[in-house]
Amino acid sequence: MLNQNPNAELTFGKNKYYQTDNSTESFTNTEIKVDGTLDRYAAFVKFMEQSFEWEIMSYYLYPYYWGNRANWGDLYQFDDNDPVFRAFMQSGMARVIVTVRPGFEESVRHFLATGQIWNGGEVPVIDDPLFLSIVDELRSPKATKEGEPWREKIPTSLTILQADSIGLKVEKALPCNCEPGVKFDDNLGEMCESNFELNNSQIGQSSDRWIEISFNHMDYYQTIGEMEEHAPFPRKYECLGNSITVERDASWSKLDSTIKFYQSLADELSLIEGLEASPTSEYGITFKINVTKIKNFKFVKPGGSKEFDTFQFLTDGLSYLKMITPEYLNSASYRIADKDGQQIPNQEYVDKIPLSKFLV
Repeated sequence: MLNQNPNAELTFGKNKYYQTDNSTESFTNTEIKVDGTLDRYAAFVKFMEQSFEWEIMSYYLYPYYWGNRANWGDLYQFDDNDPVFRAFMQSGMARVIVTVRPGFEESVRHFLATGQIWNGGEVPVIDDPLFLSIVDELRSPKATKEGEPWREKIPTSLTILQADSIGLKVEKALPCNCEPGVKFDDNLGEMCESNFELNNSQIGQSSDRWIEISFNHMDYYQTIGEMEEHAPFPRKYECLGNSITVERDASWSKLDSTIKFYQSLADELSLIEGLEASPTSEYGITFKINVTKIKNFKFVKPGGSKEFDTFQFLTDGLSYLKMITPEYLNSASYRIADKDGQQIPNQEYVDKIPLSKFLV
């Protein structure tokens, strides 16, 4: 690409200044050679620096055996603490890739074909058959219309395979109401009208409904030691037909708060599909339940009293929640709390509670 002859006008390492006397070279006795060659050389330097993206140049170093055979031993044994420099010194050849900066493509083609720099205006088409064909192909792609248009249905990630399957209401599987008889000269951009109906659904949005409800004062033990003394481990629970056993963790001390125990219980409960759990500060558990899938919820703690140790409710998943146990007369009003931690009013507790109090 570049003339490697040091005597060439446009190449690397040209001396563009001179000394005004024969003394030691310094800033006081040097001048720039201001002549026509300086302008051409400056234009050449500007072209080479701006036309290529040197800052993202990449290279690949080939092994030593691609170099001079007489230097194989020195190349192979060369060592240095810098791994990049060592690889460079051990290589026999290198491949360097420098990309053309966007917008300079035709100027670079012109330079490669003629050796001349084109710095402005429309780049002329060179009288070279190969160069001419590339430029013309890029500038004037040729195509002719043959026959009538046809439609091709290609499955993509935007294809709706089943109406209403992803929250978008459509009349048919493929969202296109195309009319026959469209010509090339017609407005193809309007050949298909919209087949979607606006609603509040969003693609990827789940239709599941979740509620939060708390079951507090399951016990009255403040420390692990108290719980261990009055209700020995392991402690066994039931939830939605699943048996859960909580062993005493060796890392718990007798003075630790029972919140550690309830956290362990919540972790086990959260393994049940459609259920998430977390401990409360009132010796209980907050249940986050998918009421779209779970309409009849039942949780039983150890103790043997159905009225006091069973937490059960029914819901339609849409508008209401009906408490089964604990019954209101068994001091239940202060044990059950909605999503905001508020107690349930007496009348609602014995009748039906609006599901909105629990929805999250």
